[in-house]
Amino acid sequence: MFVRLIPDRLRARLIGPLAFAAALPLIACALKPGVAVSILLLVAVGICSAFQIQASTTFMRLVPDHQRGHAFGLAQSGLIAVQGLGIAAFGVVADHLGAPRAIGLAGAVAARLAVLLGVAWERARRAADTHENAAPHTARAKS
Repeated sequence: MFVRLIPDRLRARLIGPLAFAAALPLIACALKPGVAVSILLLVAVGICSAFQIQASTTFMRLVPDHQRGHAFGLAQSGLIAVQGLGIAAFGVVADHLGAPRAIGLAGAVAARLAVLLGVAWERARRAADTHENAAPHTARAKS
């Protein structure tokens, strides 16, 4: 639905905000909301995680064709490794603080990372847009 309903240009702009929004319901889990509300919070996380579709698509578009398979393999391997480390680390946290607080803390860490990476992504995206928009003018000036 994300790809079908949201125009391509807007999807690229939503990567950072959706990554941040995906973390917020996890923070709310620290309040021990009960099973029904927890399920709704996790559904919200899933919906907001649609940013991953655009992030993967954008990554694949930016990598040259002859390096795409290698780059995708490295990216997926890194993602799996980081997810595994996160699960292990927050499992230890859950042993000490309990699962709700560990999930909330994981959400807080994810929100902070989403802000940092989202700002970097937006700067890079704007710079690329500026460069792309300036290129035709530069080409005309040289002619």
